[in-house]
Formats: sequence, C-alpha cells, structure tokens
Amino acid sequence: MAQRAASQRDEERRQSTGGRSRVTRENELAAGLARGPVEVLDFVLPLWAGSVLGLSPAAIGVLTATETLVSLLARPVAGAMADRADRGRVAAAGALLYALSFSGYAVAGGQAMAMIAAVVGGVGGALFWVALRARVAEGLTDDSSAFARLFAAEGTGTWIAFVVALTAVSQIDYAGVFWLGAAASAGAAVVLVGRRSPRSAAREPVPAFRALGRRLWPLLGVVALTAVAETGVALLLMLHLQRGHDLDIGAIAAVFLPGFIVYSTIPEYLHGVVTRLGRTTVVSVALSCSAVFAGTLAFAPNPWVIAGAWILAAAAFAAAIPVEQAAVAEAAGVSLGRGMAVYESAVLLGATAGAVSAGALYEVDGGWQLACGFAAGVLVLAAVLMRIALRKVGVTDRPVPPPGAAGPATASETGDPAEQPDGPGAATEDSPEPATAAEPGSATPAESGTAEPDTTAEPDTTAEPDTTAEPGTPGEPTARTLAESTTGTSAVSAALPDRQPESAGTEPPTGTTSHSGTETVMTDDTETTRHREKASPLQAWGVHAAVYVVAQIALAIAGYSWPVETVIGWPHEAEYFWNSSGHWLLNAGRIWTFIFVLDTVWSVGRAVFVRRSR
Repeated sequence: MAQRAASQRDEERRQSTGGRSRVTRENELAAGLARGPVEVLDFVLPLWAGSVLGLSPAAIGVLTATETLVSLLARPVAGAMADRADRGRVAAAGALLYALSFSGYAVAGGQAMAMIAAVVGGVGGALFWVALRARVAEGLTDDSSAFARLFAAEGTGTWIAFVVALTAVSQIDYAGVFWLGAAASAGAAVVLVGRRSPRSAAREPVPAFRALGRRLWPLLGVVALTAVAETGVALLLMLHLQRGHDLDIGAIAAVFLPGFIVYSTIPEYLHGVVTRLGRTTVVSVALSCSAVFAGTLAFAPNPWVIAGAWILAAAAFAAAIPVEQAAVAEAAGVSLGRGMAVYESAVLLGATAGAVSAGALYEVDGGWQLACGFAAGVLVLAAVLMRIALRKVGVTDRPVPPPGAAGPATASETGDPAEQPDGPGAATEDSPEPATAAEPGSATPAESGTAEPDTTAEPDTTAEPDTTAEPGTPGEPTARTLAESTTGTSAVSAALPDRQPESAGTEPPTGTTSHSGTETVMTDDTETTRHREKASPLQAWGVHAAVYVVAQIALAIAGYSWPVETVIGWPHEAEYFWNSSGHWLLNAGRIWTFIFVLDTVWSVGRAVFVRRSR
C-alpha cells in the first residue's frame, strides 16, 4: 500500500515536472525572442532618430525618456494584472504591443509617430517583463536555477539579435531591422499564448504595493545600485569606443559581443556556485570583482583590453542579477506579479540614473576616468549592502540545487549530513523519503515502543533496526514525532539533523539497502533528470553552430564571411588574424569565429567529462 501510494505521488510529481519543463522552455524562448530586439532597439534608436528622422540630441533624449517613463508608470498596473490574470496571456499581450511598437518605428516618418511607438513599447515592456518574470518565479520552488536560465536565454537572444541586425542593416536599412524585431516579438507572443499557466495567478490575497515595498526596500535599493552601475558601464563603453577610439557602430558591437555571449553561457554554471557558497558570498564577491573591472576600464589602452574587461564585468553581473531576481521572488511570496513590478521599477530607475550620471560625468574634463571610478564606487557600495539586504529580507542563503545536480544526488545517496545544503528549503529533494516511509507507522506505536513499525519507519539512520526502536534514546522520539506531525518541508528538515549524527558511523551500503521502494522510484527519476541535464552541452552547442553557419552563409553571399575569405584569400599576414581583417563585418566575423571555436572546445570537453563521470 505504502509503495503504491508513493509510486502514485511520484508519478504525479513527474507529470508536474514535465509540465513545468515545457513552461520553462516556453519562458526562455519568449525571453530570448523579445530581449534581443529590445537591446538592438536601445542600441540603434539614437542613431536612427538622428540620421533618418533628423532629430536633435534634445529630441532624441525626449524620445528615449518617453518610453522609459511610460514603462515605469505602467509597471504597477502590470504587476496587479499579473497577480489577477493568467501570466502567460498578460506577457503575450505585452509581446504583441512590442511588435506593434517596432512596426511603428519601421513606418515612422517623423517625431510624432516615433513618440507613439515609444509609448506603446513602454506599455508592452511593462506587461511583458513583469508577467514573464512572475511566471518564471512560479517554478522557483521546483528549480532554483530558473532565473539563471532566464538570464542566459536573454543573453543568447541579445547576441544573436545583434549579429543578425548588424549584418543585415546595410542591406535592409533600419526599417528592415525594426520589422525583424516586430516579427520576433510576435513570435514571443505566439509561444506564450498557446497554453495557460499551470498555476492560476490570483489564488490568495496579496499585499498592497506599499506593504510589499516596505518589506523589500533594502533589497530593492541594492538592485537599483546594481542597475546604475551596469547601465553606466555599458554607456561609458559605448561613448568611449565611439569618441575616444573612433570606432563605428559595427566595431562597437563587436567589442560588446563577447560579453553578451558570456551572459548566455555561464549563468547556470554560476548558479551551481551559489548553491555551494551561498547567495551573500557569491553576490558580494561578484560585485566586488565587477568594481575592479570597472576601475580597470579607466586605464584600458585599446579596445582589446576594454573587451576583456567587459567580458569579466559581464560574468560578474551574470552571477549577481539572477540572485537578485530570485531573492525578490522569494521575498514577495504569493504576490509574484507585484514583486516583479517593484523589482522592474527599481531596475528602471537605477538604469535611468546610471545613464544620466555616466553621460554627465563623461562630458567633464577627465570624465572617462572619473565616470569609471564612480561606477566602481557604486559597485563596492552595492557589494557591501547586498549582504545586509539579503539578511534583512530573510531569504534563504543557499537555494536548493536544481534537479539533476550532482551535489544533492551525492548527499542523498551517501546520507552524509555535511553534504546537505543549508536553509529552510534544503530538504525538498530528500524529505519525501523519510516522510513517506513513516506513513505506515503512526506516532502512537513509536511512542509505545512497538518495534515492527519503527523498523519500516526508519529509512537509513542505522544498520541495526532494533537499536532505533529503543525508547531509551531521548532525542529520537522527539525528532520522529516532529517529522510525522508536520507536513511541511521545513519540519522534516528540522527533524533530520537530530538523527543524522547518530548514523554518521554506519556503512553506506547498509543504509542504502534499508531504503523503501519510494527511494528507488525517486532515484530513477533523479537519474533520468540528471542524464537529461548532462546531455545539454552539445544540444546548446548545436544551436550555436546552426546560428553560426546560417549567419556565415548570409555573410558569404554579401562577400563578408571571414572564414570564407580566409580560405579564398590564403595566405594572409598575421595582422589579418589578430588585428584587422579589413571591413568591420570581417572583423566581427573573426571575433565570432574565435568565440565559436572556444565554445566548441568547451562544449565537447564538457560532454566528454560528463560521459566519463557516468
């Protein structure tokens, strides 16, 4: 009976995990489709408004500020909608507004139409990102790496969109780039509108924005500081590359491209570090390192050094930002929509302040060094305050490793308490086993000293069952009663440490053989998930390879494919490989080719390592 019930519960959990996995893929695909065009728009909008519409710098500033202001004002409404309506549908509506905004830019012939497009885009951005992040937060209890995966998907969409847009802009002009952005945004809407969210959005009463803001304000302040630094550093790079090194738009994008690729490749791996070292440690170290990189930019002699410093800074931001998002989602509780709304508002305010301050500082004498020093100081302050903010809000320092991670599997198999992660949610993977095994025997037989039920109720605490049945051990009945009388995960977590020290000296094989049939089912499911996770490196590389090949074919038709030109024009001087290959598209292709080679070596090496570890 117990095994049948456990198998039924595990089957329901497996079906729920499969549904959540599909929703996760939809969220990541939609994020990649939407984020890339938005980043390209932010990059080319000032250039397009000046060269095509003939707007003055002041008018360009008003245009960009309009979208920012509208998006900021619409975020509270978007948060309330995300808590009341289906979050997938709300995000899909935002994506459609994004598509309409891009279409408006594509047909705009003057400032009035561009302003309308900016207003529509501001509303669409608020609806899309608030609802999508709230939808991602729904799965945070099942997969603590949800926001790291989302951040990686956004990074992938960004660098792919940059490559496509900057490759095609000379052929299809700015209007064609905007139409491509509209198509990608419409695709994101189609992805999200196909299935309702597995959890209804408005199930429980949610706190008001004022109460939520009071609860989250320490963390939101640090989020805003991080956004100030990230946006400020990016704007400083763009200004300095354009004015200090006289680079054109293509060369500037080529400098940014490696950092965007870092955004797309390492967040999930960095999340593994977070589960081992804790959020406060990783974020504090990451922001401190980012401050060092920002300070290094002040003395960078050439674009190569700038690109290297930007890569390292991007890696630090890739560690910090997903942690901030996950912490806000956990602290928000049931009000995920409102929580993501206040988070997005803090990010937007910080980004606006960072852009304004960086631009103003760059204009003064010695402004490049001064602005870099300012960004470094902000990051140091954020690193110090982040530890205080996370403790003040009260979120778990060490999240549960995602399904399929090696750490939790090893801990559950060995029974070593030192390997168990800390925090209130640490026992979510292992806690169902003792709780399920304890069901056949209630607390009454345990307290009366009946040995038979206790033998089944003790999964792997010791090799001698009748020893565990002795009522003379004072601590064990308390732990058993607590575990059986409380259904929550935290209760099981509290009970387990009382029992683990006594089993530290037992032999692993004996403890393993005493597990019930439930553990066998869960272990098989965990192994399947782990193998699926370990198969992902070459799958991700295949996507990168497909994009690379398609882009190189298009470039070859245009006559600017670096690999093709390298083969056709052989031999070349050393400068062709390491300094300048001629046209900026050839230079971008050279950098991309080097990155693709590194990606290939990394992916194949990791796949071989995973295969050997099995």
